[in-house]
Amino acid sequence: MARSLQYLWTGAFARAGYVRAGLLAWIGLALAACGGEDTKVAAGGNATAGQTATLACALTGCEIAKLPPTSSMPSGSASYDGRASVTTTNSGGTLITTNADLALNANFNARTVAVTLSQIQTGSTVFAGTATGTGTISSNTFAATYTGPISGSMAGTFRGDAAAALNGEITITGGGATGGDAFGQFFANKQ
Repeated sequence: MARSLQYLWTGAFARAGYVRAGLLAWIGLALAACGGEDTKVAAGGNATAGQTATLACALTGCEIAKLPPTSSMPSGSASYDGRASVTTTNSGGTLITTNADLALNANFNARTVAVTLSQIQTGSTVFAGTATGTGTISSNTFAATYTGPISGSMAGTFRGDAAAALNGEITITGGGATGGDAFGQFFANKQ
């Protein structure tokens, strides 16, 4: 599990400059997904690149990250359900996390995806409506944009045999629920 979290420390969040904030949001998202309660992060949550975290339960998002990228893409279509979480720090230094339910429909024959983000919540604020968008599949990866109460983009990878799951990076661009650009991760399982 530490290897998957190691990616989070040195991967998307480090590139985006949101190492500590991003990982803490991801841990919270992952723990919520598996019903876990205990999280241990280095020295009071002030983690730096290269550090790892210990989690008390098997994490859906982390387990997906362990799956190899899909080597032989299926045909037909598939539906995926999961979660997305992004984090930013506003101009006052306050950490802002936005979470949402993710539904993604992949049409492997047409090489397209349709994305829906619902139950969008920042703190205690739940936003009305859903964010929807479309994108394209290239080999075992995909990219999409979405608009609604939040707008942005996502890029991911299909993982496991027959594209059993997916994960990737998501961005909320300007304004929206966070008051600025926010970066995070998403994961979903085939239904």
